[in-house]
Amino acid sequence: MRVLRARDYVTRPWKNGGGTTREIVTFPEGSNYDTFEWLVSAAHVGRDGPFSNFPGVDRSMVILSGTAMALHGLGGAPVVLTPVTAAYAFPGDVPVTATLTDGPIEDLNLMTRRAMFAHSMRRVALTQPVAVLARGMTIVLAEHGAVRGKSSAGSVLMDAGDTLVCDKDVLLTGDAGSQAILMQVWAR
Repeated sequence: MRVLRARDYVTRPWKNGGGTTREIVTFPEGSNYDTFEWLVSAAHVGRDGPFSNFPGVDRSMVILSGTAMALHGLGGAPVVLTPVTAAYAFPGDVPVTATLTDGPIEDLNLMTRRAMFAHSMRRVALTQPVAVLARGMTIVLAEHGAVRGKSSAGSVLMDAGDTLVCDKDVLLTGDAGSQAILMQVWAR
């Protein structure tokens, strides 16, 4: 069980060069856009434009800050994401263009190589303790407030923006108003 502090995330350009992202955790450690097996990052989207193409990758996303972003190219009406909508999953190899409805946003991305890993992503309000059973790797981003994680490996306290990475069962608790993004990645 380890905690990654928001102040230590490394900022990198997007794969297509259209913006920047803060890389939170990659597997294997030190991998890049072409070699990662799974990746968690927080992107700053400052203008309308295309998403980077990731062949063979499944992707999930939530909006962390800003007003809203609409995703175009996924079939049918645009998908509108806001800071309160559920995580949205889509293939990373489908051409998607984003439009911002009212200024820049920051989004959280979880990407996995489709042939190797599957994943889940969801927001959890910590109004009561949340027990998370180990299923591969668990990644928890503290979205709002202080978040505590406790497992057989110990306990940690995270501030907003920090991330817990753990391969054991974990119990999440928080102060009033605390919220987290719960992600799990497991081998196919």
